[in-house]
Amino acid sequence: MADFSLQIQEAQNDVNVLNQANTEMTKALEDMVQQLAPLLANTQGRTKDAWQEVQGKVDTQVSQLNSSHKQGVQALDSMINAMIEADNRGQSHF
Repeated sequence: MADFSLQIQEAQNDVNVLNQANTEMTKALEDMVQQLAPLLANTQGRTKDAWQEVQGKVDTQVSQLNSSHKQGVQALDSMINAMIEADNRGQSHF
């Protein structure tokens, strides 16, 4: 039987790092859109259409990033909680 070990504190630190990374990536994408937005006021025709398409893609990517992040953190949290419960059940035998 294979041994499996999960360092609870390290896993919880990983959750924090993932949260911070997601926040920073989302903020960077949103900042890019905000910094480029004034250019939209001075564009027209195909350029304006292209920018709006890019902005829509960025919005979609931010949404997908947040969704993937949420799923990953939930999975890691479930693993952490399962290990804590297993440790507690095993500890009660002593």
